[in-house]
Amino acid sequence: MPEPGGLAAETTMHTGLSTGEIQTMKCEKLLALLNDYIDGDVQPGICAELEQHLASCNPCHVVVDTVRKTITLYKSGQPYELPPGFRDRLHAELRARWKQSKPGSSSENKG
Repeated sequence: MPEPGGLAAETTMHTGLSTGEIQTMKCEKLLALLNDYIDGDVQPGICAELEQHLASCNPCHVVVDTVRKTITLYKSGQPYELPPGFRDRLHAELRARWKQSKPGSSSENKG
């Protein structure tokens, strides 16, 4: 069973072959091919397999959709206005995590 919010270990799907054969694609395979898939650099057979997986695996579908939206926002070159208060909470959280990962640096890097 997958962890809450995590990707499932695998999703079973029908390949659409006349033999009724069932094929299993693991989420890890999709993630390994994610950049090539989004760039359109995957062989048609593999692309069809990935799309079948996406149709039956909501977590992977969300990942692909999020990456596509991120690329679209980045390519537009327009700044994205963060909701009120979110920017301050984000910066505070990033500072806290930075301090946790760099022991002894909190007094050196204030700001």
